[in-house]
Amino acid sequence: MLRRAWLPVGLAVLVLAGCSKPNPPKVLPPTIDGNTLPSAAIAALDEKWPKKGWQITSVDPQVASCLPKANPAKEVVTADFDSDGMSDIAATVLTPTGVRLVVLMARTWGYDIYDVDSLGDKVSTVSLGLEPRGKRYSNLTAGLTNNYSADAITTFVCGTTRVSYLWSGNGYYKVLVAK
Repeated sequence: MLRRAWLPVGLAVLVLAGCSKPNPPKVLPPTIDGNTLPSAAIAALDEKWPKKGWQITSVDPQVASCLPKANPAKEVVTADFDSDGMSDIAATVLTPTGVRLVVLMARTWGYDIYDVDSLGDKVSTVSLGLEPRGKRYSNLTAGLTNNYSADAITTFVCGTTRVSYLWSGNGYYKVLVAK
């Protein structure tokens, strides 16, 4: 008798689970682009900027032309920026207010979106890259040397200082780093 009472509840849970937002994959390949974003990432971006109010944008051709061959221009990078074991996504996204560095932090229920910085008007004025956890860097503003505590988003521009964006536990902060 008790087993039959749980049958309708179990079916309701299955139906509701099918109607929920898609969950992010735990691991992503490092080579995704705007055409291969996970469905959960697209759903999060659509919720933040409805009615097709966003798109992955390209890197300015002048920036792309002066990058070293080892670092081709990238609009999307993936890594575990908060060390929780799930792949997060950083992307240059054209929004109604211009090009933004947007980070999609993977959670078990979907993605949290962080609108981190302005990167231009119509195309990205930087190329995205990654600095691995443990690598040493020099913080030019503070005059200190430190190690990245997690994989970090870094922007590359021709002949200028690099900028890394570090996860604080509550959001991102910007650090000017030596080349």
